[in-house]
Amino acid sequence: MATLTPLERARLLALMMQNDQETARLTVADLVQFGRWTWPRGRPSAGDRHVVTRALAQFELEALADRQIDTLSRRQRQRAFVAIVWAQQSSWLVLDNPLPRSTRAMFVT
Repeated sequence: MATLTPLERARLLALMMQNDQETARLTVADLVQFGRWTWPRGRPSAGDRHVVTRALAQFELEALADRQIDTLSRRQRQRAFVAIVWAQQSSWLVLDNPLPRSTRAMFVT
């Protein structure tokens, strides 16, 4: 890890913190798009949009894609934040708190 650049580390390792309260009035789709930032570095391609669409589907968020995060239930919000790290497509995921069994099951692709 010490020999990797910060960008390489960001692509290899995803971190999900328990505190998900700061959302800046983002929609679910916009929030999940942040998971792709390390790949196009702010300029999403069609491939990045496809990954976001797959993440929304994987975590059953398609119907909520245009809703703002602060209007979701706690469980829906948690799934949206998990979708971010899934969209990042990192090899490793570090959680500071265990996920509920129902959410863990959604990681199986």
